[in-house]
Amino acid sequence: MTDAANAAWGALVFHQGDWMKKALVAAKLPAKDMADYLEVDVATVSRWLGGKQRPSKQTLRLWALKTGAPLEYLETGRLPMEPDDGGVGPTGLEPMTSTVEYGRFAALIEFPRAA
Repeated sequence: MTDAANAAWGALVFHQGDWMKKALVAAKLPAKDMADYLEVDVATVSRWLGGKQRPSKQTLRLWALKTGAPLEYLETGRLPMEPDDGGVGPTGLEPMTSTVEYGRFAALIEFPRAA
């Protein structure tokens, strides 16, 4: 693979800031409102969203409460019922439908379909 191809694929690597940003968009909250809620400077929120600095666990809990995003998603980028390996989970525990509803947050998440 060429250096240009590697650089292009690098753009597909997501970090915690991306997941936090997605939660803000789903909640229709500007970064300024979140900064006010958390009593931090907007520059601090910007560093979190840009992946320059990691927020504390307490900040992630408050972010989850304010946006409605699952805490696990903010920490790992995976929704709580999503298998770790991308494969099929244990037999007999499959959801009844191919998607799990997370309110307004679900519209921004791509759910895998069963094969």
